[in-house]
Amino acid sequence: MSKSSNRIKEILFDCVNSMSENPWIYTDQISHFSRKRKIPFSDTILSTICMQRSSSKKEILNYYDFRTDTPTHSALIQQRNKLKPSAFEDLFYRFTNAVTPDLRYKGYRLFAVDGSDIYIPRNPGDPDTYRITDVYGKGFNMLHLNAAYDLASKLYTDVIIQPVNHINEYSAMCDMIDRYAQLHPDDKAVLSPTAAMFPLMFLRMRLKMESPSLSVPGNPPAEACSQNLNCLMSLNLTSLLNDG
Repeated sequence: MSKSSNRIKEILFDCVNSMSENPWIYTDQISHFSRKRKIPFSDTILSTICMQRSSSKKEILNYYDFRTDTPTHSALIQQRNKLKPSAFEDLFYRFTNAVTPDLRYKGYRLFAVDGSDIYIPRNPGDPDTYRITDVYGKGFNMLHLNAAYDLASKLYTDVIIQPVNHINEYSAMCDMIDRYAQLHPDDKAVLSPTAAMFPLMFLRMRLKMESPSLSVPGNPPAEACSQNLNCLMSLNLTSLLNDG
């Protein structure tokens, strides 16, 4: 049964409140978020993920419903700078695992995996994300988002972000497989990569529990994909399911 929007919001708040019990895990200093401030750990997280396309000043006013005691946007930035990226990563997995139903097709979880490019503010001083695009030396900054999408529940279940100059969809796919295997060691899944990931696999390959290593022709050995997982991968998901 699908969850109501209010229930989903409750689950999100529960995840954030659970993380707030030990905020030092997500900071570089234990003292961060240890004192009572206008913007505690939970509001720092929630206000950040609620942001849209407005300025920080307007976003924080919206979050605090234009109250007279609304903190300044500089205070929010100071609090946000205390957080490690792992805080949002942990929240993503906590929340996703809590709301994703266990829907299967012929006993398998079905996932589609693809990548998208994300433009970020221009910063020529960042060699990992800055790419020159013309003879005049102008360029842009970009990240590459690798995402796994559960076809049955219609939810994103895993993401890996890579700088544009270090894109490796093969490695990202293996990391997703390993993470899924660690959480679901006895599970079965079907992963369907897009054509952009074609070098990763030739039409079909199977990872079996009795085969702890994976080697793909034309690619380096995938020791990273050595978790015990019944996993079937295909570039043509439709024909694969018809075969099954």
